[in-house]
Amino acid sequence: MEIAGSLGHTESAGSLGHTWSEVSLGHTESARSLGYTESVGSLGYTESAGSLGHTESAGSLGYTESAGSLGHTESVGSLGHTESARGLGHTESAGSLGHTESAGSLGHTESAGRLGHTENGGRLGHTESVRGLGHTESAGAWDTRRVLGAWDTRRVVGA
Repeated sequence: MEIAGSLGHTESAGSLGHTWSEVSLGHTESARSLGYTESVGSLGYTESAGSLGHTESAGSLGYTESAGSLGHTESVGSLGHTESARGLGHTESAGSLGHTESAGSLGHTESAGRLGHTENGGRLGHTESVRGLGHTESAGAWDTRRVLGAWDTRRVVGA
């Protein structure tokens, strides 16, 4: 269980999934067996996922994303965000947020400008820290973590 005060964040994770809620962002998420569904109120975000893939869309961020098995592509309007992924990894770039991300097999690394976000992902799991939000998080094998900052979207697909 994890609680982050400023975001009103609560989270619990099992070996194959997790649920969380964020009060100020109106965020709810549940995950089971390498898939999840989630919605976010103030960001107009909705997302659904099947086994090892997902599709999602977000209103105010102009965010759209689709994913097939073990990969995804996505674009975000106002954030100038583009992302593509194939074969258990992805690369990502975002304009106004200065976000860059790369991922190899079953893991990734990520850095972002204004939010001072750094993230590292190893095989079948990841650890991450966010300076601006004071957020620290670790994920075990075959678990998925989602980080959502103020007017920012972070999506990490670990497996």
